[in-house]
Amino acid sequence: MKFLLELTSVFISFICIAWSKKCKTLDGYNCVFPFKFKDRTYSICTTIESNLSPWCATYTPYSRVWWGYCPPSCYTCGLSASISSSCNDDLARIASNTDFPWHVLIRRKETFDFTFCSGIIASEKWVMTTVSGLNTFKGQGKTTKLIQVGSSKMTEKYYIQTLVEKFKLTDLVIPLCMNIDGSIIQEGAYGTVSGISMTDRIVLQGDRLTIKKTNYVACNQPGVFCTLPNHG
Repeated sequence: MKFLLELTSVFISFICIAWSKKCKTLDGYNCVFPFKFKDRTYSICTTIESNLSPWCATYTPYSRVWWGYCPPSCYTCGLSASISSSCNDDLARIASNTDFPWHVLIRRKETFDFTFCSGIIASEKWVMTTVSGLNTFKGQGKTTKLIQVGSSKMTEKYYIQTLVEKFKLTDLVIPLCMNIDGSIIQEGAYGTVSGISMTDRIVLQGDRLTIKKTNYVACNQPGVFCTLPNHG
């Protein structure tokens, strides 16, 4: 299977994380991670069966008595709910929604069946994509956008846009960590990469791909690591 990233110069690698962030519920109890609910294990707060209100177990084994709602501060950038499945080695597959909660598909609000390009959630208010993706978006003849732009910044092949309203963080909406530790992310190392297919526009995942660094001027900043297009 071939993986072609729309974000050709933005590094979207997920490094396996074996820890979970300490978290207190809104009523002051400590979340206990990992916890098991209906045959699935959770390492972060989840919105499953809660009408999009994040919650966690406060005692294990979990029972319906011991749980509480989580504040947004419980979510950590780059920490996926599907740690085990999104860190598999030597695997190429269609990703699930929980594997890469920072990955977004950019569409017009009146044509949800067509995806123009993909991007990543950089913070609660910022989405990063490529200029080529936005050029495709603008070239469709209509001007109505899925996301209204309050202000924007364009630099070389990157496009960063801010949202009118902040994302509501859940286990399905989490920013990617942008302050990458250079001692961990290095050229030649292996990484897990996500992207969208050019045909059916589904999110794909490639594991254990070799990281190849590029030296674009815009990438020569502290905490930034850019790669060439990744194929697997």
